[in-house]
Amino acid sequence: MIATLFRWLGYGCDRQGYDCVNPVESLGWAPRLMLASAAALVLDATASSLSLNGWTYGAALFWACFALITLPVVLRIAWPNVSRRERIWLLNILGASLFMTRILESPTHFYGHDEYLHWSTTIDILERHHLFTANSLLPVSPYYPGLEIVTSALAQLTDLGVFPCAVILVGVLRMLCVSVIFLIFEKISASSWVGALATLVYMASSNFYTFLAAFSYETLALDLVFVAIFIAVLIGRGAVRDRWRMVWICGLILCAAAVSHHLSSYFGLITLSAAAAATFFRGDRKGAGATTAIAGVAVVSAGLWKWLTGGAANPYLGKILGGSVATFYGLLAGLSGGRSFFVSATGAVQPAAYRAMAILSVILISAGLVVGFFRSLGLRGDRGAAPEKPFLGMRDNVWAIVLTIMSFGFPVSVALRLTGGSWELGNRMSAFVFLGVGLVVAMGAAKVLITPRARPLRAAAFGLCLAIMIVGGVIAELPPDLVAGPYRPAADGSSVEPMGISTAQWTRDELGEGWRFASDRANKLLLATYGVQRVVTPQEDGVELGSVLFDQALFDMNTRSRRLADFDKNLIREGDPDFLLVDLRLQHDLPLWGFYFEAGEDSELHKSPPLAVDLQKFDELPRVGRIYDNGFEVIYDVRNLLEPERLNSPPPLAEKVDSAAWVGRTFRGGHPVVYDANAPGPAPQVGGAATLTKTTRLDRRATAQGKPSERPLIDYDAGVLRNVVK
Repeated sequence: MIATLFRWLGYGCDRQGYDCVNPVESLGWAPRLMLASAAALVLDATASSLSLNGWTYGAALFWACFALITLPVVLRIAWPNVSRRERIWLLNILGASLFMTRILESPTHFYGHDEYLHWSTTIDILERHHLFTANSLLPVSPYYPGLEIVTSALAQLTDLGVFPCAVILVGVLRMLCVSVIFLIFEKISASSWVGALATLVYMASSNFYTFLAAFSYETLALDLVFVAIFIAVLIGRGAVRDRWRMVWICGLILCAAAVSHHLSSYFGLITLSAAAAATFFRGDRKGAGATTAIAGVAVVSAGLWKWLTGGAANPYLGKILGGSVATFYGLLAGLSGGRSFFVSATGAVQPAAYRAMAILSVILISAGLVVGFFRSLGLRGDRGAAPEKPFLGMRDNVWAIVLTIMSFGFPVSVALRLTGGSWELGNRMSAFVFLGVGLVVAMGAAKVLITPRARPLRAAAFGLCLAIMIVGGVIAELPPDLVAGPYRPAADGSSVEPMGISTAQWTRDELGEGWRFASDRANKLLLATYGVQRVVTPQEDGVELGSVLFDQALFDMNTRSRRLADFDKNLIREGDPDFLLVDLRLQHDLPLWGFYFEAGEDSELHKSPPLAVDLQKFDELPRVGRIYDNGFEVIYDVRNLLEPERLNSPPPLAEKVDSAAWVGRTFRGGHPVVYDANAPGPAPQVGGAATLTKTTRLDRRATAQGKPSERPLIDYDAGVLRNVVK
């Protein structure tokens, strides 16, 4: 009975008959399905256009287009009697079509949050002609500039803008990713059918639809790692004549990956090192030296670049890994609760169909892993070689062993999604572990479907299961809007619109570049890219000024004027902003992803949207100029809000009692500043008075005091309780 069970699971099975390929290599249904995908993309573009005008059924039409793109292709690939050429075409049609649905959502500018981070680094390379320029949005980005270097070169060669060059580059990388993954799976399994099925399963990863289709450094680096793995697979299978020449080529590719993305290069060195170790244990030792050399290059290139950059990625990775482990341990120890599934940060619950698809996708993948595990582990390395006695189910196919063991990462990634703090790590793992999941699930499908005569019903059933897996992967990292829609505050890509872009461009045209700005999450991206401004961020400056924008201004009975609380003044002193951009539209909604400014911010900010009177408090503060106002976005000049510390600076405000004496004092226009013994701070070093060398830098369009009478306050706050900041 136990032996029968193990045989059903594929233990020690023979893989003869995996391919029922049509001996005539032709495109088959590929041209017709390409036309069907093109028609679906036209409908998707129509849905986006209608949604921008307030049509409420855009998401429903998107899913209809998604089904028209995905289902016919998946059903055709699942059928065993299909030529290899047709499978390759169908996979690339599907990959390119899914990529285009993301572009149609935002066809004129970047949509994803991370895309703006890398655009900022690209601007530095293009305009300053210098690498490693500081990027306050993502400090680690300039130290891994592979993607930005390629994009900059393409922009200079074609004289196109960064966005069209990024679309072209990422589109090419999407085709490369799909093709290389198919070749890896095909070579390991010696079957184009299994390779195509495994590639479809990889498309079910939560990163494939969004993150790996974005202008992000992992998009390039992961493709480079996959190419290096494919070369190593060819060497391990004895499919190349000059192994050492391929080692040199592979080494160059791995060096390029090392300077492009940290996690991808680490994934490459771990995978290649595991393959080298497995080669000595179970594989063909003729290729052991070459495989070990490739693994050595991966280790040296990643380690050397980490040393040259001074460990720039350590704080970034430490925050992700350390925070994830601590949060997950807290869940296991009962110290903290888990996250709510299928519920957004605003409290909105996903539709029942979304929840059912996501859960069913995980169940199907798990079932495929169970059915295909031993069958994948038992793959032979050489079709013509004599059968080798298996050891714990493993034969001599080194890469089948490595990828099968890698599939254990799938349940780990699912478990990490149980908490909000470890969700990001579990999601990031998807792009890597699905390389193993794809092979194992595809081998499980071969076990279920393989028969002396292909049965259409079985193939159609499994094709439907594959489509459900892909839909589940999309839902696992569902974008805020499936089609283009109207503006939404605090919603990342859905908050990018022409008004915000024009405001950011105005700052560059009228103020110049490089001013220190503070604002909300979406406007920071626009200011750093369209405006080329220096944005104040916790990553670079150690302080977040978000609460300054949201806190209430206190009324000083002694001076009969408004002033900031000591806590907010201290934040401004530490962050040292020149300008604040306040978006009044934030008062209309809670943040979609759970933060107005940065991940991990105080949850007290999310009990209700900010109040209009608090967002406009800077109109009533002395020494603040309102230099820009389009009705929804206001820019304040706060450079003279606090007295320069070098003239008469108080000690840290946190140690003092809140009183009117602590309000900053500034005289404009070069007037002398007389030392006041009763005022906080030390006396000037020279003489009894000092001349204010830092004269006013207010723009000529600024209003002197920002009187409330000059700008009517919009009252949206009736009946809302306010928390006074003390």
